[in-house]
Amino acid sequence: ECRSSCRLTNISITVESEECGSCITIDTTACAGFCKTQERVYRSPIMQYYQNTCNFREWTYETYEFKGCPAGADSVFTYPVALSCE
Repeated sequence: ECRSSCRLTNISITVESEECGSCITIDTTACAGFCKTQERVYRSPIMQYYQNTCNFREWTYETYEFKGCPAGADSVFTYPVALSCE
């Protein structure tokens, strides 16, 4: 079960734009935690196998725009921000 230890955590993402010639670090939130699982030695071909994971339940997206980019350069970076986990 993941519910007790799957939670929001602060992370930093380093993003480089070669077109704009700059590198920035973005602070955001993600989901992290330990999910108790048991790997069976024998997997039955007729029984389904389940493994719990820690994932985003709700999220939004934020955008960073690189400054000083040449005309026509892709200056926008969009990244997810976790709001809740499961």
